Amino acid sequence: MRYTKIFKIINGDYNHERPDIPRTEAFSNEFKRIISNKVKGKYTVVNHHKGYCECSGFLTDGKGHYVYYHSGDYRYTYKWYENILIRTAKDTTDYKGGSNNYTNFDDFVKDVDRLFRFLNR
Repeated sequence: MRYTKIFKIINGDYNHERPDIPRTEAFSNEFKRIISNKVKGKYTVVNHHKGYCECSGFLTDGKGHYVYYHSGDYRYTYKWYENILIRTAKDTTDYKGGSNNYTNFDDFVKDVDRLFRFLNR
């Protein structure tokens, strides 16, 4: 795995009393950057949301189809980077969506492609 920057962020200072901790902000920004670079030219990241020690958002193919993604809580989820949740969605507010699927950074585009192919049938 070549994602050293995001792991450096996670291993940084942690203050659980502050939901706006810089580490959470940095994690969310780096996660979005990685995803955006991976899908560049195919899909667009929309409605990216920074949570507390996690982040989520949607990808669109520009044809009215959406895929939801969620990082999981990096403090508690074992190997969260190998268990990124993805599922189909009706729009950018559909947090329940279709069936849960899991992927990792390396297979992210391949697995998202599969979900978009399903939506485009």
